[in-house]
Amino acid sequence: MKRIIKDDPVRVAKWACEKTGGAYSSYLFWAIGMEVDGKLVAAVYYDNYFVNSIFAHVVIEDKTCLTRDAIRAVFDYPFNQLKVNTVIGLVDSANTAAIKFDEHLGFKFLAKIPEAHRNGDLLLYSMNKSECRWIK
Repeated sequence: MKRIIKDDPVRVAKWACEKTGGAYSSYLFWAIGMEVDGKLVAAVYYDNYFVNSIFAHVVIEDKTCLTRDAIRAVFDYPFNQLKVNTVIGLVDSANTAAIKFDEHLGFKFLAKIPEAHRNGDLLLYSMNKSECRWIK
C-alpha cells in the first residue's frame, strides 16, 4: 500500500539525510515522505525558509510512489501552506536522473557552482509558484 506521510517529519527527514549523506538538524525544517508497504521509499526535506523562498531536497528510491497526489503534496506545502514564491533545489551535476526529474517537474536551471559538490559541480534550480503546474 502506498501512503503519503505528512505527520512524521522527523522520521522522514532523518531517513532523507541518511540517504544523502546530509546532516539532520531539527531547526526550521519540514519533510514529506512516501511509503510503500510501510517502508519509506521517497522524501522531500524542506529547509532554509526565507519567507519568500525555501530549499527542497529530494530522495527517491522507488519511483512507483510518485503518484500525482504525492507530487501535489510536495508542492502544496511550500506554495499554498507557507505561501512562498520560489522553491529552490540543489542538484549534484553527476546525478543525471535527478536533473531530468527536476526539469520534468518544471524546475528551471539557474546556475552552476563549480566544484561545490563532492562529485563535481552543484547545479541551482528553482520553480516559482506561477510556473508550478502541480498546484491549483
